[in-house]
Amino acid sequence: MAKIYSVNTKHLQDKLRAKIKELMKEKGLDAQALADKLKDNYKGYSDSRTNVLNKLKRASIKYTEAVQIFDVLGYELKLVPKSTIETPKYEDSKQK
Repeated sequence: MAKIYSVNTKHLQDKLRAKIKELMKEKGLDAQALADKLKDNYKGYSDSRTNVLNKLKRASIKYTEAVQIFDVLGYELKLVPKSTIETPKYEDSKQK
């Protein structure tokens, strides 16, 4: 029987926020510069510095926003089969 995992959403949010902040620091960008780059690269992008800061603080970033953020930071998101990466260590929940 397959194991069922419960995903620790807060942990994943924290990891996403930390990675974005790490890359921003690496590129020498603050939230205003990131917001400006997003506006320059994506027509219709209207988030302000404050909105970017709030999204990072709450890690309330949609997948499309994450793709755009990583793009302007010089990275891309890729989906790869689990067999090629380390399996995440989620908390085991009861098996059905």
